[in-house]
Amino acid sequence: MSILLSDMVTELQGKVPARNSLPSAAQYEKIIKDAVADFSRRCSREKIGTLSIISGIAAYNLPADFVRMIGLYDPATINGVMITPQGLVPASAYGYIYERYTYANGQITITPTPAYSLERAIRYAAGWALTTSTYADMTTAEAAIVMLKAESESLNLQLNAEGSGVLSYRIGDESFDKSGGVQSMASQRSARQVEYIAACESYNGQIMLYGGML
Repeated sequence: MSILLSDMVTELQGKVPARNSLPSAAQYEKIIKDAVADFSRRCSREKIGTLSIISGIAAYNLPADFVRMIGLYDPATINGVMITPQGLVPASAYGYIYERYTYANGQITITPTPAYSLERAIRYAAGWALTTSTYADMTTAEAAIVMLKAESESLNLQLNAEGSGVLSYRIGDESFDKSGGVQSMASQRSARQVEYIAACESYNGQIMLYGGML
């Protein structure tokens, strides 16, 4: 299953039509991307991958859908020697791999720089990565949850603009009052946020029930 970013933008434009040109086309797209990022942090899934360690290289690219590391697995080590499919590889004077890992800009940096070459399994929390304008791993059910967050943020953008202006005035017999509309938008925004949080909790509960929980 996959979901096009453009389809999500079109759906959001239908659910929250622009008011006074807000959101703009670019803002609709950014709201969707930000909503997917938030959903990824709240409802990440477990994945297994491989890190190809090369002697003398410290930094490595992580998967595009990487959210956080769960575990970087060490091969079996006996008396300072790693037992690997590639053969015996010296580990360290400590008798095990002694390393620290830092994460930034989609990369993992290993300290000290590895003095070995080895395929190492990684277990990580994965979100939903955008590839060529498509969320390749996203289902329609997951997209529906993301849409709740996107609706909330779109309404919030409109509320910020509406709330910064004059809500009501009276000049003689002429009066104007849009506070009721603003309150209605605020209620809708809050409702969508509550629905989003509940949907995330339900989604995470399903993962725990059917497997794949971190």
